[in-house]
Amino acid sequence: NREPAAFALYGYMGGKFLGQAIEKAGSTDKEKIIDAMEGLTIDTPVGKATLRKEDHQVAIPMSYGVVAKVNGTFTGKDLHTLSPEEIMPSIDAILKARSK
Repeated sequence: NREPAAFALYGYMGGKFLGQAIEKAGSTDKEKIIDAMEGLTIDTPVGKATLRKEDHQVAIPMSYGVVAKVNGTFTGKDLHTLSPEEIMPSIDAILKARSK
């Protein structure tokens, strides 16, 4: 009984994306799953996560802050959250970079 590691979130999201894509595709065919994943949005413990169709990057809010020990447990303090739009390159920027 311990707190999950920080990166456990990404495994959880990957499994959730895959499960919902298989359900949406109605198949385990690889190409159908890819098509179903593109643009798919899921609910996660940190908010909505969307797999962008254009570059297959997952857009999620990102938080940062100070890690402090409180009552013997490390926890985040003074947390700030940025939206995906604030931290990710725009689709236009991605497409422009690819055309070079």
